[in-house]
Amino acid sequence: MISIGLMFLTSPLLLTDSERADRLSDMAWTALQQQTQPAQATQATPAPQKTRQEIAHDRDIARDREVGAKYVLEADKEFRPTKNVEMQRRVERIGKELAAIANETKAEVLWGDRRMNKFDYSFKVVESKDINAFSLPGGYIYVFEGLINDAESDDELAGVLAHEISHASFRHVATLEAEQEKLQRLTLPLILLSLLGGAAAASTALVGNQFLTTAIGNGWSQQAESAADYGGLQFMLKTKYNPTAILTFMERMASRERSNFLANELGILRTHPPGRERAESLVRYLKQCGVQVQ
Repeated sequence: MISIGLMFLTSPLLLTDSERADRLSDMAWTALQQQTQPAQATQATPAPQKTRQEIAHDRDIARDREVGAKYVLEADKEFRPTKNVEMQRRVERIGKELAAIANETKAEVLWGDRRMNKFDYSFKVVESKDINAFSLPGGYIYVFEGLINDAESDDELAGVLAHEISHASFRHVATLEAEQEKLQRLTLPLILLSLLGGAAAASTALVGNQFLTTAIGNGWSQQAESAADYGGLQFMLKTKYNPTAILTFMERMASRERSNFLANELGILRTHPPGRERAESLVRYLKQCGVQVQ
């Protein structure tokens, strides 16, 4: 989304639009953990033999699509589609251009699934004044009206859509799930040892483990955002849109953060790198790609 992240359990009635969007991504992550592999469809005619790797890849893509489709139903309950037809057409037009490029471009993936993952992307504008967007597994992209109104050009809007497409293309939710499983295997022995040491020791260890999980998990989320920034830039370079627009949009986000104390003080509870850090990274990426930054 501009944000994929971890969040606390809160009453849905108290959540902002952006927080509900984050919750939907978290629900999709949980669903991936609980999902069983779908049965392979039978075919009338024999299909070409596939390798184990290809079969496993097909299953991963199918899981993303299935989980994403499930949570589209939840998202559509949370957010009303825009009544602005031109706004919806604008997002679809730009989004489809970028989706076609993402499905034919082998991008350098800083974090996530480095395989070539193709999806049938869809784009939906929803009513909200929040400046936000999010993607669900399988290529389902949601954009808030507030973000579209804030974008100063088609170039900036394209930059945001390229970022969201990168999250789906690099399978960041599935990657977060896999890393979470590794963390649980790492910390479980410590928890069991502390339980054998008595109630007080167990309580201390469980609290420590909770903070460890939050800190590492949020670190992964920050890596996902940085990887999506770079992935979006790579896709933008193959379009007619000005790639520096990703930077100008991010600089405005950084400016807003400077006026928000909490954005700079959340520490391990922050799920996104500060906007200033992301802007500085984008300047480096642009220079590496030979794009002049004014």
